[in-house]
Amino acid sequence: MRDNSLKEIVIKLAQSLVRASTEAGKDNGAQKIIIEFLSVLGFNQKTIVVGGQPNLCAVRGQNKPLLAFSGHTDVVPPGKGWSREPFAAEILEDRLFGRGVADMKGSIAAFLVALESFLKLYPEPNFDIALLIAGDEETSCKGTPALLEYLSQLGRNISWCIVGEPSSTQKLADSIRVGRRGSLSCKLKVIGVQGHVAYPQLDSNPNHLACRIVYDLINEDFDKEIPITLDTQLAENDEGWPATSLQITHFASGLAGSTNVIPAQAEFAFNVRFRLPHSRDSLISTIEQIISRTTKSFEVVWSDGSVPFNSELDFLRKVAVTVIEKKFGYLTRFSRDGGTSDGRFISAAGAEVMELGPSNETIHQVDENLKVDELYALSDLYLDILTEFNSHA
Repeated sequence: MRDNSLKEIVIKLAQSLVRASTEAGKDNGAQKIIIEFLSVLGFNQKTIVVGGQPNLCAVRGQNKPLLAFSGHTDVVPPGKGWSREPFAAEILEDRLFGRGVADMKGSIAAFLVALESFLKLYPEPNFDIALLIAGDEETSCKGTPALLEYLSQLGRNISWCIVGEPSSTQKLADSIRVGRRGSLSCKLKVIGVQGHVAYPQLDSNPNHLACRIVYDLINEDFDKEIPITLDTQLAENDEGWPATSLQITHFASGLAGSTNVIPAQAEFAFNVRFRLPHSRDSLISTIEQIISRTTKSFEVVWSDGSVPFNSELDFLRKVAVTVIEKKFGYLTRFSRDGGTSDGRFISAAGAEVMELGPSNETIHQVDENLKVDELYALSDLYLDILTEFNSHA
């Protein structure tokens, strides 16, 4: 670890960001804190408002390859049952509590402090630096695409990107995400014929049809046609893709208060998390074929969803692996688990993307928290990665 005074700076910055409660479309000055921190480091900054949400693009340098850090200041609602005020950012028994401290204001604070230290050591690094700080990653996810479009208008393309999503599991940096599954949601209405339960031959029970469809969907092996070679050509520490998974999320049917009426329709919803090489269109085709085996009388509404991405092994990831093994004495794993992230937009723009952040143990939970020492260690790790990256860039 470096100067202990940096630890206090990281913690205070993280606390300030958490106290700027950013739920339900509010910013409450969170991005202003970042803007003020970067203002003395030579960054040109631009705020882009999308759907009422501010999003920050900050760039330092003009003509070298661009390394970016991606983060988001918005958080999910705290929910009920907290043992302390969710936006007070209290420290108790060496843990910092607060909504968003792990996902992902802690990462932002850690990277900012690391960046400040790095630029003091290397005021003219061998690469340019950008920060993309979205304000809507937990909701509409329109901020990062807008920031990328702004960079494109400047004639800048990101070569490498660190996304500060909480990737660690048992210990800091034991896992780096190098991809994510896509997400696709559906609302399905199965149409039957309403009637008396005593005369089912005169009716068509949509609940029975829906149950058959659900059974077929949850028992379908969506990955059975994927060539095995896609999973065998991996690095030794690469966990590969989690399987495609379909989960039923809602089910509604029946007439309120009635137990002797076959309803006219049944509705249910489900979400699919899917790996490459599946696409939205290929899954929709497969799923609608499965539904059609049971009934032709149905209506579907598909979400726009998000696409999967996979970042190939490249320079940034190799630097991170080297630094982590030297610093902590273990080989980090490459994974593609978890939900979705804005990394998919940055990967689609042609950058190598690596998600590296703190523990994901309490994200989105009541009493979300991080160990204070882990937060400082993350900042120190970011600094080492920047330093090693600069020596080879």
